This record gives sequence, C-alpha cells and structure tokens, in this order.
Amino acid sequence: MRGITIIELILVMALLLSLAASAIPIYSSFHISTQLREVVSQAAQTIRIAQIRSMARLNNSSHGVYFDTAPDHPSFTLYEGPSYSGRDSAKDRVIDLERVFSITVNFSGGGS
Repeated sequence: MRGITIIELILVMALLLSLAASAIPIYSSFHISTQLREVVSQAAQTIRIAQIRSMARLNNSSHGVYFDTAPDHPSFTLYEGPSYSGRDSAKDRVIDLERVFSITVNFSGGGS
C-alpha cells in the first residue's frame, strides 16, 4: 500500500501557499493599472463629448468638463452652459472617482 505522508502533504501545501502569496502583489499592481487606464479613458471620452457637443451647438449652448480635485470626493463633470458656475446643473453628468485616485493639475509656461 502506497499513500502520501503528512510531511509530503505539508510540503505541497507550503509550496502552493508561497506561490499564491507571490501572486498577490502582481495582481494588485495589475488591478490598479487597469483602474487607472479606465479612468483616463473615461476622462478623455468626456472631454471629447464636450468638444463634439460644443462644436454641434447642442441645445444652442457651450459644453465643458469640470475637474473637482477635492481629496474626499474626486470627480469630473460634463456640464452644459457658458461656464461651470453658469451651467444648468440638471443636465450635469458627474463621474465619481474612487478615493484611490486624485486629480492634480499643473500648468507650466515657457512663454516669453
């Protein structure tokens, strides 16, 4: 009669556990980069939609995108109106970001 010993079983379980533990950081990094690509794609699509709507003069109005950089509630909003403060808020399309992400805007000029 041939079977497996408890030592062999423990060794196999330790090997599987170490393989699973080494895969967790790889999955975590992959998951974050996937989320980042999705958010960037959403922002680019929203800016493009605002551009198309403005060029088409949809509802005879301008359109824009407002980026809310509040750390407790990062988001961006597609709005209709001459400015964010002068918009019709009933027509807003708000895209909330997870708290994992933050929005930072930097402008640097090289003009003379």
